[in-house]
Amino acid sequence: MIDTSFFNRVEAAKFAQQHISGLNSEDWAQADVILMGPSRVGKVSIASFLAQSGLKAATMECRPDTPLPVQLSDTSANKVLVLEMHPNVLLRRRKNRVEELRSKSAPILFEPSYCELATIQVETDYLNSLVKRHPEWMGPVDCTHRCLEDTCGIILGKLREHDTN
Repeated sequence: MIDTSFFNRVEAAKFAQQHISGLNSEDWAQADVILMGPSRVGKVSIASFLAQSGLKAATMECRPDTPLPVQLSDTSANKVLVLEMHPNVLLRRRKNRVEELRSKSAPILFEPSYCELATIQVETDYLNSLVKRHPEWMGPVDCTHRCLEDTCGIILGKLREHDTN
């Protein structure tokens, strides 16, 4: 059935696609949630899943060598939701991604340290320090041992809880 909620879901899916990895950050004020976390934590998949509920989700990576976008401070800080994952699991996911690209003879644009546990630990520590400095942000939500549906269920619960406060 085509109704208002259908069009909301279509608009949310379009928004998620246009706001991957910090793209179009000038539109973040229109987002229902901004998903922040390290590379390979699952931000894009989560944003797509949330779009099925009609939620507009933007995603951005969080790295200590990259300053936070100015638009993040211009956006309501209570829209930021932090995603985290155990460093060893992130390492495995990153190695799998690099191997997948190699098998397709695709260019590998990651820095050599992308698949080093020490780099991932520095990123994790940086993210934790940001969470401590920004108690208004939601999360962190640990995605380590959760499937996509369970992670999104937790996020939807946090968003509902946040809306009632």
